[in-house]
Amino acid sequence: MTVQCGSAEPVSSVHQLKVALEGTKPPVWRRLVVPSDVTLGSLHEVIQAASGWDDMHLHAFEDRLGGRYAPPGDLDIPVLDEEEAVLAEVLPGVRDRMDYTYDFGDDWLHRITVEAVRPAQDGEGEYAVCAGGRRAMPDAEDLGGVWGLAGLMERYTDGERPSATVVRDAGQEWVEYDGLRDEVLAGLYEENFDPAAFEPAELTTGLAEVPLRRGRGVGRGRSGGRRGRGVAGGRSIRSRRGCTGASAVMCIRCPAARGCHGGRRARRGAVAVRRAGRRASAAAGGAAAGCGRVGSRGARGARLHGGRAARSLVRWR
Repeated sequence: MTVQCGSAEPVSSVHQLKVALEGTKPPVWRRLVVPSDVTLGSLHEVIQAASGWDDMHLHAFEDRLGGRYAPPGDLDIPVLDEEEAVLAEVLPGVRDRMDYTYDFGDDWLHRITVEAVRPAQDGEGEYAVCAGGRRAMPDAEDLGGVWGLAGLMERYTDGERPSATVVRDAGQEWVEYDGLRDEVLAGLYEENFDPAAFEPAELTTGLAEVPLRRGRGVGRGRSGGRRGRGVAGGRSIRSRRGCTGASAVMCIRCPAARGCHGGRRARRGAVAVRRAGRRASAAAGGAAAGCGRVGSRGARGARLHGGRAARSLVRWR
């Protein structure tokens, strides 16, 4: 399949998708308009930006027939290359659905539903557009999925304030918290989040920075046999849900998705690197300002997942 990035070829049709984060109450969702011929790999990047994810973990798409799409080599189970799959071929009509799972440890499950397929208007399809949505997301990476996020939001609405420790080293100062959730919670207060704020137009501005890759598609049977079924190397691998891949369809949440269930240490290492970067950023910011103020978390750029100039959060009650 030929993949075109930023092609000047006009878009003939667009898909209007509803992308809902499963398990959130009130529901968190985005209405996105993308070219019908966008690749699933490119759609992954759009969803990441629209939901506020940092693309730190593995992901996969799964259609209603059990076919799975992901980057080649990421998962130890049979998948189709997401860059060889075109949205219009996987989800051709209205009410067609598929799932997008991000971070197989936290299991952020997004349900993608086609709301409309229509001819593209003039200038439409050059980039993804947010046509609506509800609620906005905080920095939810590594929080433990929807349950961890719900607990964090409950603490925030209750007005709980995390305790902080000022660390001084080599003439620099920064603030540390007891765990990532406390750090994120402190950030909510620092930035004065509006729980209900969500601005589709602002998100669209951010999505304009996400380049789209368009493809002309391939047949749905490239992998041979029943797509996405079986176990790599014929191994029997038991998932945390108890399924056995040797004799049944292997769910994408199995430990065969390396770097997820068995890779939390690697993930914690990535978080530690992130925190170290924030401390360095905070120290540099304080030095540049020439003041003795304690830096907290460092400067964070505006995120793309809606809300005010930076981020808003889900209101859970």
